[in-house]
Amino acid sequence: MKRISYVLLTAFLVLTATASAQTLDEILAKNFEARGGLDKIKAVQSLKATGTLSIQGGMMQGEFTMWQKRPNKLLMEVNVQGMEIVQAYDGEKTWRVLPTALGGSGTAEEFSDAQAEQLIEQADMDGLLVDYKEKGHQVELVGKEDMEGTEVYRLKVTMASGLVTHVFLDAENFIELKYTATRELPGFGNAEVDTVLGDYKEVGGVMVPHSIANKVTGQTISELIFNTLESNLDIEDSKFSMNH
Repeated sequence: MKRISYVLLTAFLVLTATASAQTLDEILAKNFEARGGLDKIKAVQSLKATGTLSIQGGMMQGEFTMWQKRPNKLLMEVNVQGMEIVQAYDGEKTWRVLPTALGGSGTAEEFSDAQAEQLIEQADMDGLLVDYKEKGHQVELVGKEDMEGTEVYRLKVTMASGLVTHVFLDAENFIELKYTATRELPGFGNAEVDTVLGDYKEVGGVMVPHSIANKVTGQTISELIFNTLESNLDIEDSKFSMNH
Protein backbone atom coordinates (compact mmCIF):
# COMPACT_ATOMS: atom_id res chain seq x y z
CA MET A 1 0.00 0.00 0.00
CA LYS A 2 2.84 2.36 0.83
CA ARG A 3 4.39 1.73 -2.58
CA ILE A 4 1.06 2.40 -4.33
CA SER A 5 0.61 5.60 -2.32
CA TYR A 6 4.13 6.69 -3.26
CA VAL A 7 3.48 6.00 -6.94
CA LEU A 8 0.19 7.92 -6.83
CA LEU A 9 1.85 10.84 -5.03
CA THR A 10 4.66 10.92 -7.59
CA ALA A 11 2.17 10.86 -10.46
CA PHE A 12 0.19 13.68 -8.81
CA LEU A 13 3.31 15.82 -8.41
CA VAL A 14 4.29 15.26 -12.05
CA LEU A 15 0.79 16.19 -13.22
CA THR A 16 0.79 19.27 -10.98
CA ALA A 17 4.17 20.38 -12.31
CA THR A 18 2.98 19.84 -15.89
CA ALA A 19 -0.19 21.84 -15.28
CA SER A 20 1.86 24.65 -13.73
CA ALA A 21 4.23 24.68 -16.72
CA GLN A 22 1.28 24.77 -19.12
CA THR A 23 -0.24 27.66 -17.19
CA LEU A 24 3.01 29.60 -17.43
CA ASP A 25 3.27 28.83 -21.14
CA GLU A 26 -0.29 30.05 -21.66
CA ILE A 27 0.43 33.29 -19.82
CA LEU A 28 3.60 33.90 -21.82
CA ALA A 29 1.78 33.15 -25.08
CA LYS A 30 -0.90 35.71 -24.19
CA ASN A 31 1.77 38.25 -23.25
CA PHE A 32 3.50 37.84 -26.62
CA GLU A 33 0.14 38.12 -28.39
CA ALA A 34 -0.73 41.28 -26.43
CA ARG A 35 2.56 42.84 -27.46
CA GLY A 36 1.84 42.16 -31.14
CA GLY A 37 2.92 38.56 -31.64
CA LEU A 38 6.35 36.93 -31.74
CA ASP A 39 6.77 37.46 -35.48
CA LYS A 40 6.29 41.22 -35.19
CA ILE A 41 8.37 41.45 -32.01
CA LYS A 42 11.30 39.74 -33.73
CA ALA A 43 10.79 41.73 -36.94
CA VAL A 44 11.86 44.91 -35.13
CA GLN A 45 15.57 45.11 -35.93
CA SER A 46 16.32 48.56 -34.55
CA LEU A 47 14.78 51.39 -32.54
CA LYS A 48 15.45 55.09 -32.12
CA ALA A 49 13.74 57.03 -29.35
CA THR A 50 13.80 60.64 -28.21
CA GLY A 51 12.20 62.16 -25.16
CA THR A 52 12.54 63.87 -21.83
CA LEU A 53 14.16 62.73 -18.60
CA SER A 54 13.05 63.83 -15.16
CA ILE A 55 15.16 63.11 -12.07
CA GLN A 56 14.08 63.28 -8.42
CA GLY A 57 10.56 64.43 -9.15
CA GLY A 58 11.63 67.14 -11.60
CA MET A 59 14.53 68.57 -9.60
CA MET A 60 16.66 67.89 -12.68
CA GLN A 61 15.33 67.62 -16.21
CA GLY A 62 16.88 66.89 -19.55
CA GLU A 63 16.50 65.28 -22.95
CA PHE A 64 17.62 61.89 -24.22
CA THR A 65 18.14 60.02 -27.46
CA MET A 66 18.39 56.23 -27.44
CA TRP A 67 19.36 53.79 -30.17
CA GLN A 68 18.95 49.99 -30.08
CA LYS A 69 19.90 47.33 -32.60
CA ARG A 70 19.72 43.56 -32.64
CA PRO A 71 20.81 41.44 -31.08
CA ASN A 72 21.95 43.45 -28.05
CA LYS A 73 23.37 46.87 -28.89
CA LEU A 74 22.30 49.97 -26.95
CA LEU A 75 23.39 53.62 -26.90
CA MET A 76 21.82 56.36 -24.80
CA GLU A 77 22.80 60.04 -24.90
CA VAL A 78 21.45 62.35 -22.20
CA ASN A 79 21.72 66.12 -21.86
CA VAL A 80 21.01 67.32 -18.31
CA GLN A 81 21.64 70.95 -17.36
CA GLY A 82 24.18 71.33 -20.15
CA MET A 83 26.03 68.12 -19.25
CA GLU A 84 26.38 65.38 -21.87
CA ILE A 85 26.19 61.81 -20.54
CA VAL A 86 26.58 58.71 -22.70
CA GLN A 87 26.10 55.04 -21.82
CA ALA A 88 26.48 52.25 -24.36
CA TYR A 89 26.82 48.53 -24.90
CA ASP A 90 28.28 47.44 -28.24
CA GLY A 91 27.40 43.78 -27.74
CA GLU A 92 30.75 42.99 -26.12
CA LYS A 93 31.73 45.79 -23.78
CA THR A 94 30.02 48.61 -21.90
CA TRP A 95 31.36 52.16 -22.10
CA ARG A 96 30.32 55.64 -21.04
CA VAL A 97 31.14 59.32 -21.08
CA LEU A 98 30.64 60.87 -17.66
CA PRO A 99 31.33 64.60 -17.09
CA THR A 100 33.97 65.61 -14.55
CA ALA A 101 31.22 67.39 -12.57
CA LEU A 102 29.69 63.95 -11.97
CA GLY A 103 32.96 62.26 -11.08
CA GLY A 104 33.88 61.05 -14.56
CA SER A 105 36.80 61.77 -16.85
CA GLY A 106 34.76 63.53 -19.52
CA THR A 107 36.00 61.07 -22.16
CA ALA A 108 34.81 57.68 -23.40
CA GLU A 109 35.92 54.81 -21.14
CA GLU A 110 34.95 51.21 -20.51
CA PHE A 111 33.23 50.36 -17.26
CA SER A 112 32.23 47.18 -15.49
CA ASP A 113 30.00 47.42 -12.43
CA ALA A 114 26.40 46.96 -11.35
CA GLN A 115 25.25 49.66 -13.76
CA ALA A 116 27.01 47.86 -16.61
CA GLU A 117 25.05 44.68 -15.80
CA GLN A 118 21.80 46.67 -15.88
CA LEU A 119 22.75 48.24 -19.23
CA ILE A 120 23.39 44.80 -20.74
CA GLU A 121 20.02 43.65 -19.38
CA GLN A 122 18.27 46.62 -21.01
CA ALA A 123 20.01 45.97 -24.35
CA ASP A 124 17.89 42.85 -24.95
CA MET A 125 15.40 44.15 -27.52
CA ASP A 126 12.88 41.36 -26.93
CA GLY A 127 12.81 41.65 -23.15
CA LEU A 128 13.29 39.00 -20.50
CA LEU A 129 10.46 36.66 -21.42
CA VAL A 130 10.93 36.01 -25.15
CA ASP A 131 13.12 32.93 -25.75
CA TYR A 132 14.06 32.94 -22.07
CA LYS A 133 15.27 29.31 -22.11
CA GLU A 134 17.64 29.98 -25.00
CA LYS A 135 19.04 32.95 -23.06
CA GLY A 136 19.70 30.77 -20.02
CA HIS A 137 17.01 32.42 -17.89
CA GLN A 138 14.54 30.64 -15.62
CA VAL A 139 10.93 31.83 -15.34
CA GLU A 140 8.55 30.80 -12.56
CA LEU A 141 4.88 31.64 -12.13
CA VAL A 142 4.67 32.96 -8.56
CA GLY A 143 0.92 33.47 -8.71
CA LYS A 144 -1.91 35.93 -9.09
CA GLU A 145 -2.12 38.92 -6.77
CA ASP A 146 -3.48 42.43 -6.34
CA MET A 147 -1.30 45.38 -7.32
CA GLU A 148 -2.90 48.63 -6.19
CA GLY A 149 -6.34 47.48 -7.27
CA THR A 150 -5.25 45.69 -10.44
CA GLU A 151 -5.08 41.90 -10.68
CA VAL A 152 -1.68 40.82 -11.95
CA TYR A 153 0.36 37.71 -12.58
CA ARG A 154 3.77 37.78 -10.92
CA LEU A 155 6.57 36.00 -12.76
CA LYS A 156 9.99 35.47 -11.19
CA VAL A 157 12.81 35.65 -13.73
CA THR A 158 16.24 34.39 -12.69
CA MET A 159 18.61 35.53 -15.41
CA ALA A 160 21.67 33.65 -16.62
CA SER A 161 23.75 36.26 -14.76
CA GLY A 162 22.06 35.31 -11.48
CA LEU A 163 20.15 38.59 -11.22
CA VAL A 164 16.47 38.22 -10.30
CA THR A 165 13.62 40.34 -11.65
CA HIS A 166 9.91 40.03 -10.87
CA VAL A 167 7.63 40.81 -13.81
CA PHE A 168 4.02 41.87 -13.21
CA LEU A 169 1.55 41.26 -16.06
CA ASP A 170 -1.96 42.71 -16.14
CA ALA A 171 -4.21 39.68 -15.57
CA GLU A 172 -6.77 41.05 -18.03
CA ASN A 173 -4.66 42.08 -21.04
CA PHE A 174 -1.36 40.33 -20.14
CA ILE A 175 0.80 43.38 -20.85
CA GLU A 176 3.78 44.27 -18.61
CA LEU A 177 2.92 46.81 -15.91
CA LYS A 178 5.95 46.67 -13.64
CA TYR A 179 9.36 45.11 -13.02
CA THR A 180 10.74 44.81 -9.51
CA ALA A 181 14.39 44.03 -8.87
CA THR A 182 17.07 44.60 -6.26
CA ARG A 183 19.82 46.59 -7.92
CA GLU A 184 22.71 48.81 -6.88
CA LEU A 185 21.90 52.48 -7.44
CA PRO A 186 24.17 55.53 -6.99
CA GLY A 187 23.14 57.26 -3.79
CA PHE A 188 20.88 54.40 -2.69
CA GLY A 189 23.19 51.40 -2.50
CA ASN A 190 21.51 48.02 -2.86
CA ALA A 191 17.83 48.89 -3.20
CA GLU A 192 14.59 47.39 -4.43
CA VAL A 193 13.63 49.25 -7.60
CA ASP A 194 10.18 49.29 -9.19
CA THR A 195 10.16 50.05 -12.91
CA VAL A 196 6.63 51.12 -13.85
CA LEU A 197 5.62 50.94 -17.52
CA GLY A 198 2.77 52.92 -19.06
CA ASP A 199 1.29 54.80 -22.02
CA TYR A 200 1.58 51.86 -24.43
CA LYS A 201 1.51 52.72 -28.14
CA GLU A 202 2.06 50.70 -31.30
CA VAL A 203 5.47 50.97 -32.94
CA GLY A 204 6.19 48.75 -35.94
CA GLY A 205 3.22 46.57 -35.03
CA VAL A 206 4.46 46.08 -31.46
CA MET A 207 3.01 47.63 -28.29
CA VAL A 208 5.76 49.64 -26.58
CA PRO A 209 5.58 51.66 -23.33
CA HIS A 210 6.15 55.39 -23.82
CA SER A 211 6.65 56.17 -20.14
CA ILE A 212 9.07 54.38 -17.82
CA ALA A 213 9.40 55.42 -14.17
CA ASN A 214 11.90 54.05 -11.66
CA LYS A 215 10.78 54.13 -8.04
CA VAL A 216 12.49 53.33 -4.73
CA THR A 217 10.26 52.92 -1.64
CA GLY A 218 7.44 54.53 -3.62
CA GLN A 219 9.45 57.62 -4.54
CA THR A 220 10.01 58.30 -8.24
CA ILE A 221 13.73 58.78 -8.75
CA SER A 222 13.68 59.02 -12.55
CA GLU A 223 11.17 59.00 -15.37
CA LEU A 224 11.54 58.72 -19.14
CA ILE A 225 8.81 60.10 -21.39
CA PHE A 226 9.14 59.14 -25.06
CA ASN A 227 8.25 61.82 -27.60
CA THR A 228 9.21 59.84 -30.70
CA LEU A 229 9.92 56.17 -31.23
CA GLU A 230 10.88 54.81 -34.67
CA SER A 231 11.61 51.25 -35.69
CA ASN A 232 13.72 49.49 -38.33
CA LEU A 233 15.99 52.41 -39.14
CA ASP A 234 19.33 51.77 -40.80
CA ILE A 235 21.77 52.13 -37.89
CA GLU A 236 25.42 51.23 -38.45
CA ASP A 237 27.11 48.97 -35.88
CA SER A 238 29.81 51.63 -35.52
CA LYS A 239 27.21 53.89 -33.88
CA PHE A 240 27.56 51.80 -30.72
CA SER A 241 31.37 51.64 -30.76
CA MET A 242 33.39 53.57 -28.17
CA ASN A 243 35.61 54.85 -31.00
CA HIS A 244 32.88 55.88 -33.42
